[in-house]
Formats: sequence, structure tokens, C-alpha cells
Amino acid sequence: MEVYFIDIATTLLREAGVAGDMLHLLSTCMVVACALFVAWLLFWLLTHYLIPVVEKFTNFTSAKWDDILLNPRLLRVVAELLVVILMQAMLPPALVYYEAVRGIVSVACRVLLVAVAVHLVNRFILALYNLLEANSSGRVTSLKGIRQMLQVISVSVGVIIVISILAEKNPLTVITGLGAAATVLMLVFKDSIMGVVAGVQLTLNDMLRPGDWITVPARNVNGTVLEVGLTTVKVQNFDMTIVTVPPYSLVTESFQNWRGMSDSKGRRINRSVTIDVNSVTFCTPE
Repeated sequence: MEVYFIDIATTLLREAGVAGDMLHLLSTCMVVACALFVAWLLFWLLTHYLIPVVEKFTNFTSAKWDDILLNPRLLRVVAELLVVILMQAMLPPALVYYEAVRGIVSVACRVLLVAVAVHLVNRFILALYNLLEANSSGRVTSLKGIRQMLQVISVSVGVIIVISILAEKNPLTVITGLGAAATVLMLVFKDSIMGVVAGVQLTLNDMLRPGDWITVPARNVNGTVLEVGLTTVKVQNFDMTIVTVPPYSLVTESFQNWRGMSDSKGRRINRSVTIDVNSVTFCTPE
């Protein structure tokens, strides 16, 4: 089955009078060109016909979740993934007469497949985050750090798989080999790792949300939280200055969150009143 198309091309060229090394070269070029044309045609049909139809359908429905999850950018990456799968199925068999080139193309297609798959996962995570943010009153907007962490994990897994493909090793073997470098990586990325853990803790415990008024006297912070990121928390002070604070500092140190006062729609104000004690007497019946 792998050499079916290449055999047809070889037979046609042999009947046309081509022989020798040129027969294999021309038949290979013909099948490769056809495979690339079919892949391009599939991508063109998906992006110019199928994706616009899906977009019109999502806009027609009253639901909003499909507009976010089935956005054009995500669907375009799905089209790219289908094209890469098609190329993976067609190009290596077309190079049956050239084993060295066939091996290189096969590895390149698998690496490209992993890259596009990771891109698709990241697009889906972003779409899911946008969906949760659109349907949330504010708490989910602090999930940006978790979203970034999931994207970093997906990219890291993709890099490990690519390394295993290039090295022709099992991914578990590559992970075991990276264990020796884990200590060095932990030292280099210590702040990032601590920021990720602290960001997840801040989010899951609902300690901080964008829009909260917080006070951190030790770091001269007194303002509104603008963004809760993977490694930084951005706060705008009331003098309009911007302060960035590491998330782990908010976990290890104490800070004051005024959200409860804002949610209660009230505020307690303390004032000092001076009273002359000599003017204080019992009330007369009159």
C-alpha cells in the first residue's frame, strides 16, 4: 500500500520511455508534488469554506460558548494539524527509493506534528480561559497564572517529545536523563517555580483577584490589583504608579485585602472627638 502511488507513477513514466535513475527521480518528484498539492488543497478548502461555515453557524446560535471555543484561530490550527497528518501519511511512502531522505522527512513530519499539536493545546487552553472569564463575575480572571502554567507544561511536554524523536529514545528515558539537570534548573528558575506555586495558591484560596484593593506596607503597595500573572502581581497605587510584586511574597508575608469592605457597600471611618469631662453630668428630669 505504501508504494502503490509510486508504482503507478513509475509505470507511467516507464511507458513514456523514461529509464534508469531518472525513472526513480521523476516518479518520486511526481508523487511528492501531488502529495504537497493535495495537502495545500485540503488546507485551502478548510480555511476558505469549512471554517467560515462553522463561524457563521456559531454566530447564528444564541449560545456564546461556541463563539469562544470554536474561534477562527483555533479552527485554523485544527486545519494545520489535519494537513500535517496528511503529509505524514503521504510524504514518507513517496520517498521509498531514497531511504536516507525518507528518514529525514519522516522525522521532520513527526516534529512538525508535535509542534502543531502543542499549538492546538495552547489555543484550546486560551479559549477555555476566555470562556471562563466571560462567564465569571471576577474570580476566574485570577486564573491567568494557572492558564500560563498549563501552557508552559504543554510546551515542556512537547519539547521532551521532540527531543525523544530526534534522539530516537523513549520520552521516559529523556525525562530520566533530565533528572540530573533538575537541580541546576531549580536553581536557575527558582523564582519562576516559587511564583507558579504561589500564584496557584493565591488563586485556589481566593486570596487575590484583579480589581481588589490591597495594602502591603512592607513593599509600599497601596492600590488596585491590575493583573495576577504567573510570576508577578501588578498593582496600581493610588498615585497612579505601577508596582510589580512576586506572588510568593504575598504568600510568605501578610497583606491586607479590602475586598470585604467593598463588597459590603459600606465603610467604617474612625474619628477622634475631644470631650471635656467636667461638662459630663447626669441629666435632670427637665
